[in-house]
Amino acid sequence: MIPPDLFIPVAEANGSIVEIGQWVLDQACWQAARWASEGTHLRIAVNLSAVQLRQESIVDDILNTLKRHNIPAGRLELEVTETSFMTNLTDAVAKLHRLHRAGISIAVDDFGTGYSSLSYLKSLPADYIKIDRSFVANIASSADDRNIVHSTISMVRNMGMQVVAEGIETSEQYELLCHFDCNLGQGYLISRPIPEVNIWDVLSDKVEFGFWKESA
Repeated sequence: MIPPDLFIPVAEANGSIVEIGQWVLDQACWQAARWASEGTHLRIAVNLSAVQLRQESIVDDILNTLKRHNIPAGRLELEVTETSFMTNLTDAVAKLHRLHRAGISIAVDDFGTGYSSLSYLKSLPADYIKIDRSFVANIASSADDRNIVHSTISMVRNMGMQVVAEGIETSEQYELLCHFDCNLGQGYLISRPIPEVNIWDVLSDKVEFGFWKESA
């Protein structure tokens, strides 16, 4: 097994991430359409790499994929990292605004590991801010990380966006995040990656959580 943090940088460097990213989006939309045909309408989240975002046709490619699978734009969330749009902020923000106006949700992934500037946050059409797991990991033992996470949640919520905590692995982390009024969360405490065939068993088992988030 080769984890994504090893093969994605290579794919971005040689340009193959464009084809891979389109395949992932197509597969996610196919799965969402299959669930919809069975009467279950879930929102799906798909990562969008910096290389994909720089493609001139990316907005049309995404919208055409949704149309081909008959998926409403409101059922798609695109996750972008801070560094993915900072290389050409004006162009990236314009594309994200086009996607957002079409009804697609936008999430800023791994927040806190890049530029973390409030000025760019104001310009982005972001619906969700995802706090990087490196901060969540130590909130039960580190006062500094606890204060950073708490402050970030308060700031983002005051800006009208929702907060997603990444990498929740312990009940202590979960309880603190609930105390901080975090909107959503994901991590091994809630579920590890699973095959599609097992997803309904997992969802039915997680109703006790105050927040959780599904990703594709």
